[in-house]
Amino acid sequence: MFGNGLDIVALLAWVAVAAAAAIAAVVLIKAIIRLWRRASGRNRSDADR
Repeated sequence: MFGNGLDIVALLAWVAVAAAAAIAAVVLIKAIIRLWRRASGRNRSDADR
């Protein structure tokens, strides 16, 4: 709407937000899995290693 420059900036902003959201989701999922394994009381993490 305001020119190619701002369009590129908006596109980069969307890509940055999408990347940050994906990274945050992966980190949260890994943290939940670790907490779930610890809460289960079984040493499955040691078996995986």
